[in-house]
Amino acid sequence: MVFSKNASKNFSKTMIYCAFLDPESIAATDDGGGVGSDHVIGVMRNLLESCFLAETTSWTLRQEFLTAIRALADPDTRMKLNALVETFEKRDRFVEAINDIGSDGNVPLATVVVIQQTNPLLDIIITEQAPTNNGGVEFTAMNRFNRSNFSQKRQRIFADGIVLTPGKMSHEKLFEECFGRMLMHCDRFTIEDHLIGQDFKPNFDFNLNFWDAFFNTANRAISVTVLSSLTCLASKSRLENRLKTLSHNGKVTYTLQGNTQPRHERFFRSSAFSLNIGRGIDLCDKNGMNRDICVRFAK
Repeated sequence: MVFSKNASKNFSKTMIYCAFLDPESIAATDDGGGVGSDHVIGVMRNLLESCFLAETTSWTLRQEFLTAIRALADPDTRMKLNALVETFEKRDRFVEAINDIGSDGNVPLATVVVIQQTNPLLDIIITEQAPTNNGGVEFTAMNRFNRSNFSQKRQRIFADGIVLTPGKMSHEKLFEECFGRMLMHCDRFTIEDHLIGQDFKPNFDFNLNFWDAFFNTANRAISVTVLSSLTCLASKSRLENRLKTLSHNGKVTYTLQGNTQPRHERFFRSSAFSLNIGRGIDLCDKNGMNRDICVRFAK
C-alpha cells in the first residue's frame, strides 16, 4: 500500500518510522554469539519498538531475513532473530515503500535502495553499502546504528513521546507528525475514548472533522472503530448519526462500539501500533490548533 506523498522524513517530531534493513547487514557484526551478535539483536528490538520495515514492490524481505539468519553460527542468536522477524510479521510491520519496478533483478537489493536516498517514505537505511550522507535519507552501517542521528531521535521519542503546549501546531501538522506513519500500511483502526459516548459535546464534534480529514489523506478505503462507554442514550444517538454522516463523505467508514470495561486512558490503535493519545479525540481547539497534549506509545 502506498503512503501519503505528503510524508516527510524531515519532521522534527515523529512517533513512527520506516526503516530499510539490508538482510546482508544481519551478518555484518556476527561473531558467533558474542557482543556483535547481541548488537544485531538489539538493533532489531529497537526497530520493533517504533518502526515499519520497508520492502520493495517486488521483493518481500521476510524470506531474505530468514535466509541470512540461517547462515549465522550461533543457534541462540538464530532463535532470537527468527522470533523477532516473526513478531514483525505478526504486527504487520512489513510495508511496501520502495519502488523497484524496472530494476535489474540481479542487482543487490541494497543497491536499489541506495539509489532512492531521497525517498520520503524512508527514515533510515541500514546497509554496509552506506555512502556518504548527502542530505537525503540517513545511512548507517549495522555496527554504527546506535551512533546514528536516527537512533538517538527514535529512542528519545519512544521514551518521552510528543508533548505539546497549546497552539503549537495546526491539526494537519499535528496528525501528520504524531500519526502519519500509522497510515502507511493498515486499513483498520480503533480510537478508544471512554468519554465521547457518555457526553458528546461540540468539542468532540468538530474534532471528528480533523480526524476524518487525516484518515482521508490516505486516499483509500479505511475502517475506523470508535470504542467508548455508551451510558447516555442521547449522546450515543448523536454520535452514531455523526459517524454515519462522516462515513458517507469519503472513503472512510466509521463504526461505534460500546466498551463494557472502559479505561480512563485513551488510545489510537492499529494492528501495527498502539498509541496513548492522552486527552483522546479532543486534540484540537475549534480553530484547529492543538490543545495541551501528550502522545506516547502504549504499554
